[in-house]
Amino acid sequence: MGPFETIDFNAPVGLADYAARYSQMYREMSVFQSSEMKWDVNLIKRIYKDRRSMLEETGIEERQVWHDRSLADLVAHKSKLDKQSNKFE
Repeated sequence: MGPFETIDFNAPVGLADYAARYSQMYREMSVFQSSEMKWDVNLIKRIYKDRRSMLEETGIEERQVWHDRSLADLVAHKSKLDKQSNKFE
């Protein structure tokens, strides 16, 4: 899972929704960096189109559920491994 798929899942309606919600915040944070970062509307449209070619908007919610369950399973598995490894210390 790459950064664009992660962004796609971090807003209810996907990447374009994420950009609409958070681009201003990222722009304001970038003022303190060496160069200001602007979220180019045409770039967002291109990335959105690319993402929708891989996952239609109607599939985002189902994929978000899969993503969240997978992360929860990973955390549970890591916790179990940590507890097991503590037995050997």
